[in-house]
Amino acid sequence: NAVNRPGLYDTEGRRIHYLYLRTLERARTLTNRIKTSGGRAIFLQNWALRNGDPRYPQFYPDYETMQDLIVEGTFMYQEQTSVEEGQTEVSPVGLAFNAIYDDYVEGDMNPLSKGTTFRALYGKKRGRITSKGAYLTALVLYGTITNMAPGDLTYTPDGMSISTREQLQDAADSAALNTYYSATLDTNGVEDLLAGRRPVDVLGMEQGYIDPYEVYEG
Repeated sequence: NAVNRPGLYDTEGRRIHYLYLRTLERARTLTNRIKTSGGRAIFLQNWALRNGDPRYPQFYPDYETMQDLIVEGTFMYQEQTSVEEGQTEVSPVGLAFNAIYDDYVEGDMNPLSKGTTFRALYGKKRGRITSKGAYLTALVLYGTITNMAPGDLTYTPDGMSISTREQLQDAADSAALNTYYSATLDTNGVEDLLAGRRPVDVLGMEQGYIDPYEVYEG
């Protein structure tokens, strides 16, 4: 996530772009090995910190910005590693977290307020998730790997209400089955999110395969 911003043109952007190229090269090597051995290469898409990352406020000022960048970055890696050996897959855990967040926004509620399911996904330490967050993650992974609806599962974790379980399952369904992604994601590119520039569609969804060097130099 922190290296998926090749559109930044300052010194920090150049360092990030260098890291992006290195991780992309390693991701291609790893996914190719998995595919040629008969396996499925799946990226687990991470969740954003619920208040953004205060260490990098210029990049991650809040949850929404950080999650958008993580989502776009993950799908960018998917595009760049999907080659003749086979399609790389994404388990969109971050989108499931975002679906819970958006449920509250659409209901004119603050997702970060005490008592919300979204807030309950996170632990006290930065980046850590609770058992509810782990359950949501497991649901999305289940949906990605099996291509079956997480909402059809009947198991309820200890201490979790039926209503909370169903809310998490609904979010996992929409993310794992790609309905949430196709309906809501703005794919104008990472640059647009950070600086209002739209030099290229970073995900390559409209313009085909993207050379990361061209993205940086554009």
